[in-house]
Order: sequence, then C-alpha cells, then structure tokens
Amino acid sequence: MTSAVDSEAWPLRMGVQLRALGELTETLTLRLLEMERRLLHLEDQQSRLLDRAGRDGADAAAVLDLLEQTDDRLSRLEALLDQPAHGQISGVRPLRVLDSATPPPASAPEPEFGGETLFPEEGEQPFMDELRA
Repeated sequence: MTSAVDSEAWPLRMGVQLRALGELTETLTLRLLEMERRLLHLEDQQSRLLDRAGRDGADAAAVLDLLEQTDDRLSRLEALLDQPAHGQISGVRPLRVLDSATPPPASAPEPEFGGETLFPEEGEQPFMDELRA
C-alpha cells in the first residue's frame, strides 16, 4: 500500500521541486541583472573620476599610483598591528606599570634636538584674566 502512495506522490513532489527551482532561477537572474546594472554604474563613475583627474592636471596613472601607495601603507600598518605583543618596534620603548609603592625611576635626560631641549624650562605664565588686571 505504501508503494502505491509513493508512486502517486512523486509526481507532485517533482512538480513542487521544479517550481521551486524555477523560482530560484528567476531570482538569481534578477540579481545577476541588478549586479550588472550596478557594475555599469560604478564603471561609469570610475571613468568620470579618471577623466576629471586628467582634466585637473593629474595623470590617471599618478592617481592609481597614489592609491597603490596608500594601500601599501595600510598593509604595513595592518602588519604592525598584527605583530605579537612581544615583537617590539624599533625605537619604541615598552610601557611599564607603576604602582604607588614603587618609587619612580631616576629621571632620564630629556632628548635634545639641535642643541635645544624638547621642553625647555619656562617660568610660570600668567593667565589671560591676570593680564587684564
């Protein structure tokens, strides 16, 4: 008895699956057409930007070169950010946690630039309202 029910149900199941496949094909076709429309729009925008860059005196190759340089810089920054914490970047001192029980280390000399200190000692400056008085 079950084989008779199965033999009668398979055409119905096959029809339902074919209809679902047709709807899926229609949906994918509509999405593909929409993607092509968007691609054409973006290509049009790109060509207008490159034309404008050419009219403004900038060569399209120079614009693309600048974009590549920016991409390279971003890649280097991402690589630096992805480095493990124990990998030190040259010239950068690690931070230390100081607690109140530990006295601060002996003050290091301030770095000098061209014979001048970075933050020269200056006398206390009066506030603006003190200058008016």
